[in-house]
Amino acid sequence: MSTMVVSSPDPPAPQRETPSPNLSPAERLGLLALSDRETPEITQRRQFFREVDRFFGLDVHREYMVATAVNQELRVVAGPTRVTWEHFEAWIDRTLSRKDAIVVEMTTNTWQIYDRLVEHVHSVTVVHRHT
Repeated sequence: MSTMVVSSPDPPAPQRETPSPNLSPAERLGLLALSDRETPEITQRRQFFREVDRFFGLDVHREYMVATAVNQELRVVAGPTRVTWEHFEAWIDRTLSRKDAIVVEMTTNTWQIYDRLVEHVHSVTVVHRHT
């Protein structure tokens, strides 16, 4: 419950709505980036990932990938699991849900991996390791 001070010269901050579940992950991240500037970014990220049960990291190689997941308490709950690209689609269907967030390293086939994952999970984040 929020309260408003009547004598404040500034109007009250608008209440943020939870993004629609029908938005794509990219649209949700866009809304997050452009949302209420008064809310610290870390708070916005925590709110965005509140509904996630598992956080997967994918280590991408030419002929396979290795997946490991932690829960919100940072306990390993899956993997490490080595998955060849021939079995990648089956692994997605068998393993992932809309309550999983994925991090994929930037490599030559990252966007193909992203396209295969994005419809099955909460979000896919692409990262690049600066050298």
